[in-house]
Amino acid sequence: MNKPSLLSALCGALAVGLLATAAVTWSQARQLDRQTLATSGTVIDVLPWREDPAHPLAFSPVVEFHTPSGQQLEFRSARASSPSRYREGDSVQVRYSLGRPQEAEIDEAMPVMTKLSLLAGPGALLLAVGSVLGWRGAQAQRLARLRTTGTPVRAKIQSIEQDPALSRGGQHPFRIVAHWQNPITADTHVFRSEPLWADPTPQLESSFLVVHVDAAQPRRYLMDLSFLKNV
Repeated sequence: MNKPSLLSALCGALAVGLLATAAVTWSQARQLDRQTLATSGTVIDVLPWREDPAHPLAFSPVVEFHTPSGQQLEFRSARASSPSRYREGDSVQVRYSLGRPQEAEIDEAMPVMTKLSLLAGPGALLLAVGSVLGWRGAQAQRLARLRTTGTPVRAKIQSIEQDPALSRGGQHPFRIVAHWQNPITADTHVFRSEPLWADPTPQLESSFLVVHVDAAQPRRYLMDLSFLKNV
């Protein structure tokens, strides 16, 4: 396995893991929404809390909230901290099981959409990167096979052209264009080199070059440019 293919597999595995986790997170959030109610509450007091004499003093908030029917309830949160994370007058998210508002608690969970964006965003990006690397890896393997199994033919160089569709640093790459006529079918095949970022003209010592062609699909070929330096 070549390096692009290996990186593609790694990106793909990470992407699948992140996207699967995002799907599970979404499913759990949907289930939580079906089983609980969320509403806003207000911290009306902050009281000292010591779970054990050996533990340092902490502080827990007392929260007031209203149910959909208009019932006003309050509870003392078990989420104690030192120093206190809450102050009197703070707005908080409250969640409780359906039919049991007396068991309410402060909902400190990260918002679902934030979780999904942190999981699905990188997952989608890794999937895209992995796809590109996978394509490059497959292309590299195909070209490597052509070098060893393709039929070598002598193609005549017709021109050196610049490719306006590609650009790097304001410069367009060069491509060598060569023709070869199949002696059996008399069909003329046109071959174009990979992008070359320096003009190869000074290094062309012959008007012919070797192209490795897939006999079954002549559109698949590899132009041998091993004689070029620094392009």
